[in-house]
Amino acid sequence: MVIELKEQELLRLMPAIRRARDFHLYDTSGKRYLDLYQEGGRAWLGHRPDGLSLQLKNILSRGVYAPYPGSEEGKLYKALKALLMILPGSSEFSHIRYYSSVLGGGLPEAADPLYSKADRKPGLCTLWRPGLQWPHDAINVEMLIPLPGLAYGRVIASRDDSLPQGDLPSPVVAGGLARCVWVLKNCLETAAPVGELDLLEGAPWKQKGPYCLYTGNADNYKILFSKALSAGILLPPSLDSPCILPGHLTSGDVSLVKQFFGGLS
Repeated sequence: MVIELKEQELLRLMPAIRRARDFHLYDTSGKRYLDLYQEGGRAWLGHRPDGLSLQLKNILSRGVYAPYPGSEEGKLYKALKALLMILPGSSEFSHIRYYSSVLGGGLPEAADPLYSKADRKPGLCTLWRPGLQWPHDAINVEMLIPLPGLAYGRVIASRDDSLPQGDLPSPVVAGGLARCVWVLKNCLETAAPVGELDLLEGAPWKQKGPYCLYTGNADNYKILFSKALSAGILLPPSLDSPCILPGHLTSGDVSLVKQFFGGLS
């Protein structure tokens, strides 16, 4: 019988986290953890993306948190269009919608090519993760934007204009997303591919770009998660989330990862 891993159950095994910097978390005792979970990809740019804190502070100071029409929505769509311009194969996806619901637009949850073995079919909503190729054969693509800590619903780019009208975003969400999109665009234009490191390639891991999937026995994953925490590494708390290699690793990070994963049987 396969044990169903519950994300919150494993996250509760963590100590209280006091602060975060880049891809590292620090507990109340000062111990540092290398974050290979990254909030399922929401912290792909790190836990403190450049300029995000100041952006949110400025928006919050205006006192408008509710999803009313405002300038931040236009800034978000401008940033998203600029990002699409640099992604090969995305030029035809000129229609962008924001939905506050995880089932926004009437579309089902997006299929993740990291896990889905079936061929993508026309009309299927496909998930795009930063660091992977754009799914140019899809019709509707959900974009995973690295905005840590804020649940923002869905951002979907489409080939046509058949999707329902999008929702009004909160200025806080729209402003945070826009800032992270610009940081992401700069990162993708200048950073070397993380996947070249191939740190986790080999049983029980399968790597695709910066993402690594656990292919071992699910019954043993809770034990593995606890061992990783003891070693100073945060693994995904669910098999539905991949390990994510950070955009930059210190020499100490590389040694830690090689030592821990190299010692697994």
